[in-house]
Amino acid sequence: MIVNNVVGLAKAAKLFGIPTILSTVLEDRGGYLIKGIQDVFPEQKPIDRTLINSWQDKRVVEAIRKTGRKQLVLAALWTEICLAMTAIHALADGFDVFIVTDASGGASVEYYDNLAVYDDVLVREPAGWRFLERHYHYRFLDQTPFEGDAFPIA
Repeated sequence: MIVNNVVGLAKAAKLFGIPTILSTVLEDRGGYLIKGIQDVFPEQKPIDRTLINSWQDKRVVEAIRKTGRKQLVLAALWTEICLAMTAIHALADGFDVFIVTDASGGASVEYYDNLAVYDDVLVREPAGWRFLERHYHYRFLDQTPFEGDAFPIA
């Protein structure tokens, strides 16, 4: 399910022209990008990191800053590590962070339950991260009316 969700998120980004930065960790040791994501962005070569926290890789941060955007929508294979560390550092650098929970992996249900509790506190902070599921993100991106449950990429 997560694979379908993250590929759908990638398709939404492409459909709405949202700058997207792809990265992997130690690709030569098996840290490959999901094929469906690469299929959406065939022209883009993922940044192959050696660090789990992508914010510690200057190439990633430079690519993000180059977009000129201050809001980041993040998804990651490992929420507790890759996504959380990146989100914390991006927040510290003044970015608004949105974490797409159903397009990110994790080790346990309990972790997500705890994140939801933390979100109740963080959402009151001006630069706190926000949790959302991909369908809410799609509807936020597409402000045009549509009928029923039809959505072009879902």
